[in-house]
Amino acid sequence: MLTPDTYLQPRSETVDSVVYASRACFEGTPLAQVRQIGASAAARNAAMGVASTLLYQNGWFVHWLEGPGTAIDQVLTRIARDARHRHMRLLHREPTERRMHMAWSSAVMESPETPESLGHRIDLFRRARRERLALAPAQLLRLLSTPLAGTAGNPFLPPLPIQRLMVCARQNERATGLVQWLAKKYRRKVGHGRFMGASPPSLSIRYVDFGQQGQPRRVVALPQSGLNLGIVQALLADYGHLLLLFEGNAEHDRPLMHDALQGLARLERPQCPALIGLGLTPTLKTELAALAGQTGLKLRSLDGQDPQAADNGWSRLWPSLQGVFKQAPQPLPPEEAQRLLPSAQ
Repeated sequence: MLTPDTYLQPRSETVDSVVYASRACFEGTPLAQVRQIGASAAARNAAMGVASTLLYQNGWFVHWLEGPGTAIDQVLTRIARDARHRHMRLLHREPTERRMHMAWSSAVMESPETPESLGHRIDLFRRARRERLALAPAQLLRLLSTPLAGTAGNPFLPPLPIQRLMVCARQNERATGLVQWLAKKYRRKVGHGRFMGASPPSLSIRYVDFGQQGQPRRVVALPQSGLNLGIVQALLADYGHLLLLFEGNAEHDRPLMHDALQGLARLERPQCPALIGLGLTPTLKTELAALAGQTGLKLRSLDGQDPQAADNGWSRLWPSLQGVFKQAPQPLPPEEAQRLLPSAQ
C-alpha cells in the first residue's frame, strides 16, 4: 500500500536559478554530444550542489542551472571557456526555491525551425530580461523548445492560451497511440525528442500539435520512467493535465501513481497539472484517489471506461478527453507583451 509520506517532502533551500543560451559548436550527433556533456558534468555539478537540465535544439543549447551562487558562478565560468558553447546569452538569473532535485537531465528535441529563427526568439527573451519582463525558467525552456504550431513563432503573444496534456503509461506505446491517433485525425506531423538522465538509456518522447476552434493544443506522450527526470519535473508546471493510462492491475497501476505523485511533489499546488486516470478498477480508484487527496491533489477518473479502452480505439474516448483542455499557462499581459513587439518584426 502506498502512503503519502513519500511525497510530503519539506521545501528546500533558496538557490540561484540561471538560464542561458549558447550556440552549439561540435562534431558528431547532438545526442552523443549531450551524453558526453552529461557524463562529465553530472558528478562534478552534484558535488557543488548544482542541479541542471540542458536542452539542445537546432544548433543551440539552452541550459537551466540551480545551486549556490558561488558554485553557479564557477560553472558559468567553466562553460564560457568551453569551445562547444559560443555567444552565450543570459536569459534569467534570480534567487528562488530549488525546483530541480536531480544533478543532471537533458533533452534533444527535433524541430523544423532554423537556427536563425531560434536565435531570434532567444534574443526576444534576452530583451525581456533587460526590460524586467523575464519569465520563469520552466516557461523559458518550454517556450524555446519546439514552438507550438499556430503561434507564428511569437513566444509572447499566442493567439489563445496554449493548452497542454501530458499522457503517461507503463507501456509507452499506449500513450504514443493517442499522439499518433491525433496526428492522423488532424493531419499533423508527430514530433520527436529524446530525454536523458545522468546515465543511459535515453527515453523517446512523441508529441503532436493541433487545434480546435482556433485553440492551439499540444499532447505529449511520455514513458513512465520519464516522470523521474529532472527536466520533466521542472516542466510539469506548464501542463494543464497529466493523464495516466492505468491497466486495471494493482501491481502495475500503483507504481505508475507513485511515480506521478513523486514527479509532482515539488510543485506548488496551484502549479500542479490536474491528475486524470483512465482504466482504474473501482477498488483501486478509491485507494489512489484517497492517496492523491492526502498529498493535496485530486485524481479525476474518466468513469465508464474499461482498462483496455485506449487500446481498442481512441475515437470513442476522444469526446471525454476533449473536456480536459481547460487549464493553461497564462501569456504575458497584453500591455507588457506589446513592449516586445518592435523586436519581433
